[in-house]
Amino acid sequence: MVVLIYFQDSIITLPNNNLMDLQIVNNFHKKIESENVEIVERKGIGHPDSLADLVAETFSNKYSQYCLKEFGVVLNHWVDKIVLSGGMAQVSFGKSKIVKPIAAYLFGKVTPGIGKKSIDVIKIFKESVSDVFISVFKDNNILKNINYIVDTNNGIGLDHPKEFYAPWRVPISLDTPSTL
Repeated sequence: MVVLIYFQDSIITLPNNNLMDLQIVNNFHKKIESENVEIVERKGIGHPDSLADLVAETFSNKYSQYCLKEFGVVLNHWVDKIVLSGGMAQVSFGKSKIVKPIAAYLFGKVTPGIGKKSIDVIKIFKESVSDVFISVFKDNNILKNINYIVDTNNGIGLDHPKEFYAPWRVPISLDTPSTL
């Protein structure tokens, strides 16, 4: 078996007597459809990147549902920056001790509320992490060892006037273009 890896304008073949030969080739301009083999990276459901994507999607859904219920519109939010930093445990026969908890970070832009009505973003984030972790790991104990860090801003930038983000301006999502 030979694995091709594309890199610069050279071919590198690394023999591995036990399993396969590894060949590294630069060919960025060749269409993948013309290759005999395509190599893809797949991350399992428990991988931190997969979990982060699920948490981001869950948070966006929960936040949107809350906004629709409370305000009648989905407020401006971009929460595709979730980071899950793995914890650490000391494990020995029949026992374990958590020495560093999991850290769950929410970065992005989230409208924190309208007028005097605020949105508990931290609560929605915790619920999102909880829902995903329980669904994937089937165990509530993991939730005891998570630190939650929320670092968001309201998303109002210089590119648009403040009124652009007003919920009564567009009767759907505030970051979705619409035409009449």
